[in-house]
Amino acid sequence: MEQTVKRTEGRDIQNAIPIEEPVCKIGKGEGFFFAAAGIVRGEGFDVGSLIAKGSEIHGTIDQKIETVLVTIREPLTRVLEIYRRNNPLDYKSRFKTAPALQILFFGIENGSSFMAVSDWKITTPSPSGSIQVEILYAKCPGDLCPSGEQFVMAGEKDAISNFLKKNPGYWKVNPVEAVRELIEFQITDVPALVGPPIDILYVDKNGARWIQKKEQCPDI
Repeated sequence: MEQTVKRTEGRDIQNAIPIEEPVCKIGKGEGFFFAAAGIVRGEGFDVGSLIAKGSEIHGTIDQKIETVLVTIREPLTRVLEIYRRNNPLDYKSRFKTAPALQILFFGIENGSSFMAVSDWKITTPSPSGSIQVEILYAKCPGDLCPSGEQFVMAGEKDAISNFLKKNPGYWKVNPVEAVRELIEFQITDVPALVGPPIDILYVDKNGARWIQKKEQCPDI
């Protein structure tokens, strides 16, 4: 798993305001790790804090993630309402096809690795109606990876997708180096929206370990 640290205010590349943040894009909840893309913070909303809080319950990983999703929905809807009111043109352009939020959950449960992906789609029927958010959810093992393996991307990914269409098995030979190179392809493609440094967390049945990280990343 790799994530970059650059984010912007505004999706339009020509007018986006880059914000360089010394933060780790890979977080740690109770029993799992996570990475998020899209609306991750602003106006009092912080997806990392909400995930950490929601995962504190006693229960299975599935129960923790379900609680996290419930915890996030209302504050995310509220911050989207503010976004639409303050930046109506950018809101319309940004969420016409892109999800408002994507969260990847992953880790080890009962000696095996697991992964779950949630896409938060805005389904508001009219431009002025109350914002409605639909959560699309899939996990591995399960419907996300019927073959037992899956490559998942979040956030800016056009350059990566185009490369993998021509080289579909590229990431299987050396996953860590392959993902590092794929992220670098994306940085080169849209440097205003994606940038270094890259954090790399490797997870397998033996546990998790950092391959490289900045000091803001959580200890394991």
